Amino acid sequence: MLLDELAVYAATLGLTYPIKKGWLPKGVDAAVCIREAGGTGDELGFGVAGIQFEHPVVHVEVRGVAEDYAGPRSELEKIYQGFPKIQAQTLNSTGYYHTVIPRQSPFLAHIDEKRRPVLAVVFDVTKKPSTA
Repeated sequence: MLLDELAVYAATLGLTYPIKKGWLPKGVDAAVCIREAGGTGDELGFGVAGIQFEHPVVHVEVRGVAEDYAGPRSELEKIYQGFPKIQAQTLNSTGYYHTVIPRQSPFLAHIDEKRRPVLAVVFDVTKKPSTA
């Protein structure tokens, strides 16, 4: 589905941090997290039953080691530049994606209790419902 498809694609972008789906793990310093968030309404087809296009939102967060801004910023830049290259293509043989568009440039979301920076980008996705 959505997170699986985007995680597989993200793994092709030359990332050096592990990719996690859903949340950042507590026991790992440097990591990439791809998470679903509320999107806009789905589109139905005229004369075609069911949902034809969905518009989920994806948050990508990258956490670095304590007091290292450059490392997670570099990792997030790869995703920021890479995801918009997904245009009218099938990912992982299960999902047809029209576009994956960032809402903004990478930004510092917060610094956690261990002084690890967490940077983020939010992406708007337009895709057909996944087949598996």
